[in-house]
Amino acid sequence: MTTLTKIAELKQSYDALFSSGESNIVNICNIGRDLANQGFKEEANKCFDLAVKCMLLLLNSSKINMALHVEALIFSSFVKIKEDEQHYYQCFQCWTREFQGKARSMSLPPLKPGVSSRVCFVLQAGLLLGHTRVMLSVIDEWRKNNHTEVEIFVAVLCEIHPNFAENLSSRGISLIHYGEPTLNDPMSLMEAIHALRADLQKFDIHTVVWVSNPVCSSYALALPLAPRQIFWSLKFHPVTIPEVQHHICGGHASEKTRIYHGHPWKVVPFPLTVSLTENKPEDIKKIKSQFPKDTVLLGILAREEKYNSNDYLVAVGTILAENPQCHFIFSGRKILPKMIETFTAYSVWERCHFVGWVDTNLYAQVLDVFLESFPFGCAVTGFQAMGHGTPLVSFQATDTVFGYQLRGSLGPDFNQVVIDEQTGESLPILTAATLDHYINLVQRLIDDPVFRLEIGKREQQYYSSESAATNDYAIRLLNLIQSD
Repeated sequence: MTTLTKIAELKQSYDALFSSGESNIVNICNIGRDLANQGFKEEANKCFDLAVKCMLLLLNSSKINMALHVEALIFSSFVKIKEDEQHYYQCFQCWTREFQGKARSMSLPPLKPGVSSRVCFVLQAGLLLGHTRVMLSVIDEWRKNNHTEVEIFVAVLCEIHPNFAENLSSRGISLIHYGEPTLNDPMSLMEAIHALRADLQKFDIHTVVWVSNPVCSSYALALPLAPRQIFWSLKFHPVTIPEVQHHICGGHASEKTRIYHGHPWKVVPFPLTVSLTENKPEDIKKIKSQFPKDTVLLGILAREEKYNSNDYLVAVGTILAENPQCHFIFSGRKILPKMIETFTAYSVWERCHFVGWVDTNLYAQVLDVFLESFPFGCAVTGFQAMGHGTPLVSFQATDTVFGYQLRGSLGPDFNQVVIDEQTGESLPILTAATLDHYINLVQRLIDDPVFRLEIGKREQQYYSSESAATNDYAIRLLNLIQSD
């Protein structure tokens, strides 16, 4: 089936959806997601609006469980496909107040204070990803510092992978989980949330730390789940909830507070040096041998949503078109149609290589240059590259490695910081000030092996300094969790 045929069928499905008054939310979301991926923004937005309308109708009819499941579906279909702070915020503002209001209207037993040293991290899914590796690293640092008085629990609302459960078990961390991962129909989200609230009381857990994923948080934390609640975002900041004592974000060690969408978030730098291990030289050589001898390997190691950015894809396409000796490696769960379309237009698709869901620690050392995505960057994998001495090119944006690590150190209000090209090139992390500057910096790294080595060493030194500060960041988080 040709692309044009697929688009024609998609448009036909869209027309039928609205002419028939279709209320099947799964169909609405699937069609809307596909329209967005094909670039039909107006039609995709109409599907989003219809899906939100259906979700709020369910919520107002007290079909809370269905509404929560639809929120998760809308998130995966419409929100996640564009990794951007403002996009996340605008989407969640369509429903966060309604979910919070519904939670506050529930007739639930009042919460009794728990044991102040008992802390439960709450996850949507139990998978070893960037944010959960950071969480485990923080817990490990607490224990290295003999903070054994802190009793750690982890609650998982949905699926859990065996290797994540093993990581908890090996650390002696108690797991609270509802429904086995092999079941097709585990406990409903609403039932799981209310069961968690009851179990937190049963185990005398005083504090919950909701980790990053905003789905279900508006409802769950507004109930509330526990006497003391923390929202720890390792990504975007689309919701604020009055029942939460501290909303925590990342930033530079010198920062105390960041303002997102008019609301203060307490800053704790992310300990991102969590996944670096030594690679076998023969494994690196085996991958490199698949390419011509003089190849310069460029690449990105990230979920496909991160590089679903027109400017980023145009930058990479331009670079590859100007450098026939370069190949581009990219990871993820699937290949984006937008990527194929863009790179085909630049006549470079044959030099682009999809490696799927791989060992990012290995591939971070295979690459000659790591091309960080923007406006949303690559935290853990970017640090893996720097740790191995692979030069990384970051970008002046709020949610890149530059934005997380350095931007807040350059001015009292990180939102107002604007760097020029000279500043970006002198920072511990090589940072582009503009799209053209990004392309030019990558070109310099391609052309000049000495410059590549220099930047690789500079960023590796930065990685080492951050690794040494991991303990400080973990204790800073603990102190904030325990403070009023």
